[in-house]
Amino acid sequence: MKRVWLVVASVSVAVVCVSTPEARASCLSAVIVDGAVLIGYGASDWTLPRPAGEISAVNPACNDGGPRRPDGRTTVVRFAGVPADIAVRSVDGSNVYIADGSLTALATHPLHRSTGRVARRRCARKSTRGGAAGRAGFDSIELIADGRSRFYRVDARTVLVNRPAYQPIRPGQRLSIAATRCGTRLIADRIVFTGPTIVAKRYSGQTDSTLGYGLPWGIVLALGALGLALAAWLIERVTRP
Repeated sequence: MKRVWLVVASVSVAVVCVSTPEARASCLSAVIVDGAVLIGYGASDWTLPRPAGEISAVNPACNDGGPRRPDGRTTVVRFAGVPADIAVRSVDGSNVYIADGSLTALATHPLHRSTGRVARRRCARKSTRGGAAGRAGFDSIELIADGRSRFYRVDARTVLVNRPAYQPIRPGQRLSIAATRCGTRLIADRIVFTGPTIVAKRYSGQTDSTLGYGLPWGIVLALGALGLALAAWLIERVTRP
């Protein structure tokens, strides 16, 4: 019987662990536009296109402990020539919101943000490599190929040739990167999308029907029922004459 109770306890702990909301260290500044999550930054050091009118957006709730709160509504300003699910700004102009993975270091990016030119000293050779993107930031790309991860710097001389300059590079996107090796750094000269454009997962909102890990209550209850059934079966097997 001791063994049976250990199994029951293990199943119970598993269900509790699944159903406990994940603790978040902090809440990012963000807005949701047409289902796309845009991350907020101070607008002082960005080159911003002219405004193209106000639109409604979602202000996601910061549920970092305590009672769950619903998302709210807000108003943001579109940019001329830039899709609203790529970038917008706050009405007062103090913040800009942009899709993760958009390479603003590119000189042709409509929201160009200068990070300075990467020093191209001791540049020995050029190479071209294809693979899948890992993480991409304002001025860097991780490329995963042949089981190895390589990081490429991006600057104003880098060119994205077959997508709009604002197109975000999302994890899993197939790319070909022509680069120059300068010392220990790989600096991207030319970036080409070689597979279908990966569409970001749309934001579904905060609801009471999901838990911290995005697991519906129905699945948690099913796991609990499965655990109880397993425990009953083990008890029956152990106590059977």
